[in-house]
Amino acid sequence: MRSLEIIREEGRNEGRAEGRNEGRAEGRNEGRAEGEVRGEVRGEARTLLKLLRLRGFAVDDATAERVLATTDVSVLDRWVERSLSARSLQEVLES
Repeated sequence: MRSLEIIREEGRNEGRAEGRNEGRAEGRNEGRAEGEVRGEVRGEARTLLKLLRLRGFAVDDATAERVLATTDVSVLDRWVERSLSARSLQEVLES
């Protein structure tokens, strides 16, 4: 008959292994979701830059960097909407 201490140790080891596996799965899921959000934001920023150029606005490097550095999708959405009717680049990007 196995001793109680051996059984406890096996239980702890199983619990640790299960916890590590669950932690890894959770980390992968969180990483995947975060990556999807980053991809959505990046796509929105690129779409905005394309719309601005198609509308004839001169987009300099500083403006492009500002747009690409924006991580708030609601701000990017607002800028995309404005880009459809704005008369100037400043009108699109005002806060």
